[in-house]
Amino acid sequence: MSKEGRVFPWRGHADDPAAKAQWDKDLAKWRLEDAERRFLFGTMDRYEYNVERRSAGLEPID
Repeated sequence: MSKEGRVFPWRGHADDPAAKAQWDKDLAKWRLEDAERRFLFGTMDRYEYNVERRSAGLEPID
């Protein structure tokens, strides 16, 4: 739990920086895959999709 009282999903590995890093990597991958699915099915517009792509370090689509 953080100092602000927020419960982290990796709370079982609070003392394991490698587990937290793996969690962050998996979460970023999932967010990008989810954004791509939502964009392809029309529930997310191009701007929002490009925001997710930029946050993953990818170039925006035209």
